[in-house]
Amino acid sequence: MPAPAPKTFYVITTRGDVGPYTRAELRDQLHAGAVRAEDRVRNAFGRPLGTVADALSDAISSGRTPAQSGPPVADPPAHRAAPRRSPAPLIVGLAAAALVGAIILFSALSRPEVPAPTPTPPSAPAAPDLPADAAPVPTPIAKPLPDGALPDGWSFLDLGDARPKGKATFTGGTWTLDGGGEDIWGGRDECGFVHRESRGDFTMIIRVVSTQNTHEWDKIGMMVRSSLDASSAMVGLTVTHQGRVQFVRRHRDSGSIEGVGDTTVSLPTWLQLTRRGSTYGGHWSSDGTTWTAVGDKQDVGNVATTARLGLAVCSHNRSVANRAVFDNVSVTAPR
Repeated sequence: MPAPAPKTFYVITTRGDVGPYTRAELRDQLHAGAVRAEDRVRNAFGRPLGTVADALSDAISSGRTPAQSGPPVADPPAHRAAPRRSPAPLIVGLAAAALVGAIILFSALSRPEVPAPTPTPPSAPAAPDLPADAAPVPTPIAKPLPDGALPDGWSFLDLGDARPKGKATFTGGTWTLDGGGEDIWGGRDECGFVHRESRGDFTMIIRVVSTQNTHEWDKIGMMVRSSLDASSAMVGLTVTHQGRVQFVRRHRDSGSIEGVGDTTVSLPTWLQLTRRGSTYGGHWSSDGTTWTAVGDKQDVGNVATTARLGLAVCSHNRSVANRAVFDNVSVTAPR
């Protein structure tokens, strides 16, 4: 006589074994979704009985599992499920872990923040030796701009209504200046003048790269003026296409220009004009490092403290403009 079919089933899940269930209860659990048809089941002795689907089939209800070849084994009498463990130890453990984590976080937040090390920029090259009254060569004023556009604060003027009309452009640190006009001399000046405001003391350095031959006394260089009036008080340092350098001044508005220094150099050449109060100095250099004075320092008290400073080109010929090229143009205040 075959053994009776198991009366109770235990379902083996990833959460552990659940049960016991009668066959009817197991079917209810399957319909409720608490167990799956493919979950494994066992009897009270731990013997595998196949899947939930097998347990609800006629094979197991007849006392045999699909994998059984021997006689069926009946379930032992139902027994009480093992008592559930108290959750208290788990809660205490979680609370302790949370406390330890809070202490670690507080310690990390309380620790003073150490700033990241600041990289040290490379040292700038040493400034060249200059005469006592000459400022070191400063950083050029060039900055990224659209080709041809003048730096902020700079403007071009045909000073004294110079003819032919000129223009100024600035590209990649190089200035190109076209200027006409009769002369920078006497009681009135005519030239192309690209200028900016200057307040008080300054050192201006330029390099005259090239110029054209429009007259024996064409003039290329820089000057500072009380105003943009053609007859204003001024001080200038210019060179001709033949390399003749002149340091000139006009003591007062509508006065006459005087030349106070004259020397001959080769182009390209560097020029430097300085102002300290009402005292002005002019220098030239072949390399921008070693400077030679052009005449003596001059006291010109009538040039306004707030003045116009810039590059000048005069063709000394009202029928043709002279084109000059400058680079390494810089304007700095003394330290």
